[in-house]
Amino acid sequence: MNTNPCLNNFEPLLEPREAAKLLNVHHVTLLRLVRAGTFPAVRVGKLWRFRATDLNAWVTSQMASQNRRSK
Repeated sequence: MNTNPCLNNFEPLLEPREAAKLLNVHHVTLLRLVRAGTFPAVRVGKLWRFRATDLNAWVTSQMASQNRRSK
């Protein structure tokens, strides 16, 4: 049993290709959004990584934004 509370809340990070596959976009497109500052990502050394919960939150916010614009 793990008693470290930090490890209980740890979410594995996704590589750009994995995150892009979940979003059904090309990984280069995803990295362009990250570099533009419009998509949440974590930089680990020279590599970009993604949390699945951040992907879901971003998609949800984009949908809400589009719903507000269409009204």
